[in-house]
Amino acid sequence: MDPLSERLHGKFDIEEFVSKYRYTLTLILLGTLLIGIGILFVKGIFNQKNNIEILENSSQLSTEIQEVVVEIVGAVEKPGVYKLSAGSRVEDLLIAGGGISADADRGWMEKMVNRAAKLSDVRCRCQ
Repeated sequence: MDPLSERLHGKFDIEEFVSKYRYTLTLILLGTLLIGIGILFVKGIFNQKNNIEILENSSQLSTEIQEVVVEIVGAVEKPGVYKLSAGSRVEDLLIAGGGISADADRGWMEKMVNRAAKLSDVRCRCQ
C-alpha cells in the first residue's frame, strides 16, 4: 500500500507528520505565542501601574478632614445621608438618624454593630 492510501484508510502517523512539518509547526506555535503576548500587552495586563500616594505625615490627613459623609439605611427612624464631624462614632450617626426604629432586630444590632467605632465615608445598614 502506498502512503496516500494508508492515510485515506485511517492510518495516520503523527510522528512522521511532526517530523516532516516540525519547522512549520514551530513557527505557527511561536507566532501564536507572540500574538497572545502582544494582545495582553496592548490590553495593559503587563503594564498596569499602581497609583499609590504616600503621605509624609499622617497628621496631614486628619487636619484636612473636617467632616465625614455617611449613609444609614434600614431600621432607623430617618434613613439618609448625613454629614458629621470628623471623629464621630456610629452612635452619633444613629442619633442623627433618629434612633433605632421599633421593628429593629436589637439582638442582631448588639452582636453586629460596634456603636463605638469611628465613622469614615461608609454606608451603615441597620437591621
